[in-house]
Amino acid sequence: MSRVLVVSLFAALVFTQGVFASEWKSIHLRSAEGVSIVLDYQVARIENGRASHHTVAAPWVNIRGLSPSDSVRVILMSFDTRNQEFYHSAQGDLWFVDGHFTGQLAPVAMARFECGSPVYAEYNRTWYCERGSERFSIYRQELAIQVNGRRYLVDPISRSHNFKFSL
Repeated sequence: MSRVLVVSLFAALVFTQGVFASEWKSIHLRSAEGVSIVLDYQVARIENGRASHHTVAAPWVNIRGLSPSDSVRVILMSFDTRNQEFYHSAQGDLWFVDGHFTGQLAPVAMARFECGSPVYAEYNRTWYCERGSERFSIYRQELAIQVNGRRYLVDPISRSHNFKFSL
């Protein structure tokens, strides 16, 4: 009976998740066309027994300088910084409210830490990762803004339609 209880407690600890969010942060961008873009976000850390994920939680995009008759779609993407491979994205249509376009997107990955061999220290009730079994990935972000379904705003730095940055 006590063995079943110990296994159940171990399973509960391994699969228990915690979500921790930071204060609000902002990144300010300006397109080559002079359009103002603000990305407001929080960083959320989601943990379980083997992995920790940092995400751009509740990202809000606010755009000023377009016509109220325009339609705006934004795509927020994450790319792995080690190999530049696409990892994850969220997209959405913005609404024109109070003189600007605004809308919230789904969360997007910022970083991921995985532990291949978690070790539980009984003395302080904390999980540790056995040395050499960890994997860490950091992601950079890109934001594409499509206007009226056919043209993209241009990043004046990269001269492409993807604004590139790291949060």
